[in-house]
Amino acid sequence: MPVTWTRTYPDSPRKHDFVAHDNGELVSRIYRMGDGPQDGRWLWFANGIQAAPGNVGCALNGEAPTKQEAADAVKAAWARWSEVRASDAKKPGAP
Repeated sequence: MPVTWTRTYPDSPRKHDFVAHDNGELVSRIYRMGDGPQDGRWLWFANGIQAAPGNVGCALNGEAPTKQEAADAVKAAWARWSEVRASDAKKPGAP
């Protein structure tokens, strides 16, 4: 799974905000919270997955204590989604 991470806003002072793509396809966004009780925690959103969590079989968003854990959650969700899409493509009548 060749996920590529880049800064969400490259020319912005926001240094803890990233998006992921897989071969040009949007995968996710992660960013670090800066205020309140979640200060320092990382939020992640698998917003490139166009399905309900129940159809994918895993969470499609959440929070994590570190950037790496947020990125790992994204990679796991994307891998699961890739399996679901591949399986759906093999079903009779699939486009």
